[in-house]
Amino acid sequence: MDRVFLDANILFSAAYRVETPLRTLFSLPRTQLVTSAYALEEAKRNLSSGQQRAELERLCRSAEVVSVLPPQGELSILETLPENDRPILWAAISVRATHLLSGDFKAFGRFYGQTINRVSIIPPAVYLTSGLSQREPTVMASVQGVGTSHQRLHDRVSGLRRFPGKIFWLDPEG
Repeated sequence: MDRVFLDANILFSAAYRVETPLRTLFSLPRTQLVTSAYALEEAKRNLSSGQQRAELERLCRSAEVVSVLPPQGELSILETLPENDRPILWAAISVRATHLLSGDFKAFGRFYGQTINRVSIIPPAVYLTSGLSQREPTVMASVQGVGTSHQRLHDRVSGLRRFPGKIFWLDPEG
């Protein structure tokens, strides 16, 4: 099952326009949606009508909303992001999301197609149109003696063959 973290701009867009394809995210099978209280508040703050904010609340009933403490220690990858986007990536890492969906090209565009601490960062259209949201769950048996390198196994599990890029390994526990 995919554990998909939604950035504030995804929440905003889904609540802002009833006819957006982003709404399909909220009804996908084998997909657990996660967002942070920080992202939810940012989306709410930017919505102009009470009806849109109510729609956001309704949509988020099908998502897990988490509160995440700020990172203890330094994570150099976070320093490359604008300060207001650091909590988004940190929350996705902390909740062990498989994907971070963001339409914020300015902040996350250079990371699209990359995996940072096991979180694949992609725009929502890629997730919705590439088959990632429709794939069958992967069942992993013991791989001892199979001759598969750890990197190739990681590539298969995280979908990196579809989205080649640099991999960063960070420890969210410090």
